[in-house]
Amino acid sequence: MNITALCSLAALENLPDASIDAMVSILPRDVSPVSQQDLGLLFNEDQRLASAGPRSPVPWRTCARVLKPGGHALVATPSGDMDVIGMALRLAKFEIRDAILVETASVHVPVLLARTQLATKSLIENIRHHGAGALNIAATRVLPTDDEVILGIAEPEGRWPTNLVHDGSPAVENAMRERRRGPSKARFFTSLVADSVADRPATALARHLLRLAVPPGGVVLDPFAATDLVGHAAASLGVRAVLVRR
Repeated sequence: MNITALCSLAALENLPDASIDAMVSILPRDVSPVSQQDLGLLFNEDQRLASAGPRSPVPWRTCARVLKPGGHALVATPSGDMDVIGMALRLAKFEIRDAILVETASVHVPVLLARTQLATKSLIENIRHHGAGALNIAATRVLPTDDEVILGIAEPEGRWPTNLVHDGSPAVENAMRERRRGPSKARFFTSLVADSVADRPATALARHLLRLAVPPGGVVLDPFAATDLVGHAAASLGVRAVLVRR
């Protein structure tokens, strides 16, 4: 295990190009609102607003430089900022590939799934030359339910990881129940409660995102590591991490 802590995004300039395998960041929810005027400046890539953090394309452009071609970025955003941060990522030349919704008893958290541009026309060739471009499906499959096993319809390796992730709380279980006493549909989706090592859903989410995005033996970057969630998750999984703590 190796954790490297940097004091500012400017320190990323010292990292060589294409030296990071993946990026995972869980942004804090208590972000101040942005005015319409400031949004215009952000989308015009005004350098004066580089301090706007994840809403500006400036820091994401630095991250894109150090990520390998095809490197994935998983960014958990405040729900009200998903569109703004998504646009910032696109302006930084990331490709938005998908999104994951995290359901907890108290909050809904969207996670943007983006990827840097491939260096080759073929994804297979990109993976062969750069070791990046694919998600780690095998490590994040959903285990079959007891009903599927009994009926003999369970997939031996488990189901494809879902775009809906939940914390396994009674509130979420009940919300996904068709009948008052019937089984909850929550069992068909990725549950963070199964991660017994994590002490809270946010840490379990970080571990899930790391398993999904970081290839075996890879290095992950968290450019906004104020909460240290990704750092703790990386340490528990033995993943090398570069954390920017500001």
